[in-house]
Amino acid sequence: MLDETPHAQLPDLLPARLVRATLHFDQAQRLLTPLSGHTAAVSLGALIPEFGALETIVAALHNAEIEAYTLEPILRVHTNGEQRAYRVRLQLTRSRAPAESVHTVDIEDISEVYRLGEQLKALQQQVQQYQAMIDMVSHDLNSPLATLQGYLELMTTDAQRFGNATLLEHLTVVQGCVERIMFTVGEMYDVVAMEAGQLRLHLRTVNPAALLRRAIQENHMLVERRQQWLHLDAPDELPAMTCDDLRVLQILQNLISNASKYSPHHSPITVRAALEPDRSAVRISVVDRGRGIEAAQVPFIFERSFRAHETSHPIKGAGLGLYLARLLVEMHGGRIWCDSIVGQGSNFHFTLPISAHPSAD
Repeated sequence: MLDETPHAQLPDLLPARLVRATLHFDQAQRLLTPLSGHTAAVSLGALIPEFGALETIVAALHNAEIEAYTLEPILRVHTNGEQRAYRVRLQLTRSRAPAESVHTVDIEDISEVYRLGEQLKALQQQVQQYQAMIDMVSHDLNSPLATLQGYLELMTTDAQRFGNATLLEHLTVVQGCVERIMFTVGEMYDVVAMEAGQLRLHLRTVNPAALLRRAIQENHMLVERRQQWLHLDAPDELPAMTCDDLRVLQILQNLISNASKYSPHHSPITVRAALEPDRSAVRISVVDRGRGIEAAQVPFIFERSFRAHETSHPIKGAGLGLYLARLLVEMHGGRIWCDSIVGQGSNFHFTLPISAHPSAD
């Protein structure tokens, strides 16, 4: 029974995971007084604000107004030069007289949990600040970039009409730079939204083969700039699946863009689709004949900002494409992986369940 333990020994006992005693009103007060750093007797209400109305509660128990009452505040104290946190659970049960009320007191050292909770709050605040910054940057960049893109399209039309090949070539380069900036800003926004749990899927039933044909059509200009071409290998009889078609197109754009960056000119990029053996999902693959990835690096390529070590021909970009693709695939309840052989190319695969993922909206 801790109510018989001398106060001088309490500091040695308190770091234990759980200290429990059955105490009367004054005994609970004597236990908590040294815990809070006081040397003289102090009322429970002064020690812990939540206990301020304790006498009133005890009287209510005595008058049979309530059967029992439980308080569970957190007491933060400085012990041996460090801050500690204790959960003090005090339960009162009805008795014949207030002075005879029984208090069951549990004292639990939750310092580590409390410290982790405070760190989590700080991280959440940082994420909110980070997202606010991304929102501001996205808004401030997208508007002038959209205007710039509009004028570039007009200038490109004029250059084509007047047959100015040199100007047309320069405008094409600038147009590509603007598109890359807008794409990167969009990726940054999506990553922050997903990491904060604020991005939701908009599911509908789609035809996989038709969706892949659309992806080929939307990305053919991307690869043609490098004198590459896209090839589709997908049977029309694939079963319909439930997914966010726009996000799947985004996954494919990221994988096709990645394949194009690391593949030589005048090479094919193949997009394949097939039903998994258990017929529960569709497997989609993007296959290239690029430089390949070293086996030691493959496990890390879907991490944020990871880029395979390059000794020559550095690739520009924020390194978010594969990371974003992984997040989107996992939101659908699928998985993504890569098979690669240095000097021969890479096969990026991902699966999409036929039925909707339960956590998606």
